[in-house]
Amino acid sequence: MALTTYNEIQSAIAAWMSRDDLTARIPDFITMMEARTNRMLRTPDMEFRATLETTAGDEFYALPSGFRGMRSMRISSISPKRPLEYMTPQAMNRIRAGSEQGRPSAFTIQSNELRLAPVPDTVYTLEMNYHKGVEPLAVADSDPEKWLLLDHPDIYIHGPLMEAQVFIQRDQRVGLFEQTFQQRIEEIKAEAKRTRHSAGPLTARPDFTTP
Repeated sequence: MALTTYNEIQSAIAAWMSRDDLTARIPDFITMMEARTNRMLRTPDMEFRATLETTAGDEFYALPSGFRGMRSMRISSISPKRPLEYMTPQAMNRIRAGSEQGRPSAFTIQSNELRLAPVPDTVYTLEMNYHKGVEPLAVADSDPEKWLLLDHPDIYIHGPLMEAQVFIQRDQRVGLFEQTFQQRIEEIKAEAKRTRHSAGPLTARPDFTTP
């Protein structure tokens, strides 16, 4: 059986469970597995780039859909491009960054929004590299959105089966499926690490300051 679509995965899980009374619950098991995966994984396949334009006087901006964490941010509309420093919301409040306007030099994530400091004094284009959660298989409609299924179909079997064991309170089987699921997650992490560093050996570089 092929494992490339939402329906095919549901059919495979149903065959593994062999429990007609649980068939209607399979979409829930898949959703729960995807939520757990989003809390555990950060891989290159989850990294995306987006841009936004600031508005003079606006301090807060909407985050991209599916945002799970920022890797880096810079102003791309000036030369040379300038990276923005991450600050905690508490640190940004302490320096009273919102009381002045200028070219942003720092950012934070606050109230599920992007906050800039200083408050932009004009239009700037910001380039964000960020982590995006796994697209729910129930709504994914392209191969790039289904990367987890296409590259790791076993995670879509073992994960939902683990959630099914929890649901039916079959305690003696939960540990087995949990262990298998965790092992698959660690294998994906290891593969992601090899992919990120496959260009060559890491070398130490001296710190420097861009003028």
